[in-house]
Amino acid sequence: MPDVLRGEDGSTVVEAVIVVPVFMLVLLLACQAVLWAEASQSVQSAAALGDQIACSYSGSVSSGISAADTMLASHSTGLVADESVTGEVLPASMAEIKVTGMAESIVPGMHFPVSAVRIGPEQRYRMSG
Repeated sequence: MPDVLRGEDGSTVVEAVIVVPVFMLVLLLACQAVLWAEASQSVQSAAALGDQIACSYSGSVSSGISAADTMLASHSTGLVADESVTGEVLPASMAEIKVTGMAESIVPGMHFPVSAVRIGPEQRYRMSG
């Protein structure tokens, strides 16, 4: 007698067709999150170094920009695209270094910006009295 009530045949294939792409998408997004975090850390480190150089006793904003740009070029190859380093002297002898860029994307059509701003006092010798 044929088994007419066999409604479960092929259900494993259908489940796999649904579950595997969803799992792959979750895995892809997790990898993208790691790439964004690494790019963000690299940009923050570059901004911190640029601010440290800009605020040092013999430093300047232009030397801070140069140091941040050099660090980005050497330490974030392939992580940060379209990077930009800017700086300016703010009122009250404060130096600002701003680093921006885009994290590399492995998810088509999605772009993730990264940026960091560091502000610190310029160290200058001042005569007392």
